[in-house]
Amino acid sequence: MFALLGLGVTLPEPLTLFDLALLLPVMAIVSVFIGYIGLLFICIPVMALLFWARRLDAVRLCFFSTVIGAGLWTATSMFGGGRPPESQDLFSPLLMGGLCSLGVTAVFCVLGRIPLQARDSQ
Repeated sequence: MFALLGLGVTLPEPLTLFDLALLLPVMAIVSVFIGYIGLLFICIPVMALLFWARRLDAVRLCFFSTVIGAGLWTATSMFGGGRPPESQDLFSPLLMGGLCSLGVTAVFCVLGRIPLQARDSQ
């Protein structure tokens, strides 16, 4: 058995093509939903703070959103899973949260045409 997304969800070992055909669309829909929640509660507030500080660029936005997303994913995984935190792996939720946050933020930066480097305001 393997853990799905580091959240303790287990699937039977040998997945058939039928299982994958059912699982992948559900995973895609859930991923989009979770991505939009992360965008609303992590990326947009970070973007607003960086814009207010006149430091908004894609690199800073991706960095801060990735760090915050990884931390929140790990905290949710550790303390919301019903298992004691010391019995869980720390690397998997950090990696998954960071990659998901980075992916959502990078797409947001491309679609929002946020520049890679902030312009100097003088």
